[in-house]
Amino acid sequence: MEIIPFGKSDISNVVSRMDKGALDQLPFGAVLLDRRGTILKYNRMEQQISGRTDPNRVIGKNWFRDVAPCTRSREFFGKFLEGVSKRKM
Repeated sequence: MEIIPFGKSDISNVVSRMDKGALDQLPFGAVLLDRRGTILKYNRMEQQISGRTDPNRVIGKNWFRDVAPCTRSREFFGKFLEGVSKRKM
């Protein structure tokens, strides 16, 4: 298992390169979103935390609208949009 320290500047890039097996070994919940908020990856720990046991029910859905609408706040969604606007993806 790769050790990923929080605060590492490219943590999102490290997670995006992980295959399903490696992602499921992480000791924390990880959700990879595209720039529109669509869920691309959803690991086993996040499944356990959220109680959503079938990742196929969330992959392809919009995180902010369909899965966790409570995160559509200025503090969370606003930071997401800010981060997306700063990157050329």
